[in-house]
Amino acid sequence: MDKWRIFGAAVVCAAVLALAACTPGREPVATESPSVDVSSEAPASPSPSASPSELTTAELLALMPPGADSPDVQGAVVTAEFFLEQYEPMFKSGDTSVWDGLSGPECAFCASASTSAKEFADANAVVSGGEIEVDRDSINGVQDSDSVVLVRFDATQSEGVVTLPGSTPTVGVAQNRSTYALRLNWNGELWLVQEVEVSEPS
Repeated sequence: MDKWRIFGAAVVCAAVLALAACTPGREPVATESPSVDVSSEAPASPSPSASPSELTTAELLALMPPGADSPDVQGAVVTAEFFLEQYEPMFKSGDTSVWDGLSGPECAFCASASTSAKEFADANAVVSGGEIEVDRDSINGVQDSDSVVLVRFDATQSEGVVTLPGSTPTVGVAQNRSTYALRLNWNGELWLVQEVEVSEPS
């Protein structure tokens, strides 16, 4: 049975973001966050875009940990961990450039989260908490084909609080522990996330 993690102000027409926790399966399954309704809370004038341009491969790799450019399982593992840890700062800053740069065009989950982060920024929402910390002892990477690696690990997300203009802070997500499964594809220069699955820890 699917469950949804809400990270947003879940009251009266407030902005919401959800991570779908899918039924565990053999392979990651792409999931989508519901659209964010911020019409009643959006300010009169839109906030400036926090993602002015697309990052080049060189710029992305310069921001990533050593080994991310390695075309093997370890490179995919480094990228998967780094990618997930961009989730919380993306919502705090509204800057989706790193997340978008590591998202494959087929990743519905990635695109949905990026869209939600931009809508949070447009609504001038202030996000605190919600950090995702990967349990490195649980990381498992498996070569699925010459250019595809499946990475699975457990991670803990701290309590996330969202405050919209004129509203009181609202707890959007309670502290939780989940299992994340990512499918990554090597494009010749770096690993891109193709699919994401979030489930209860096994």
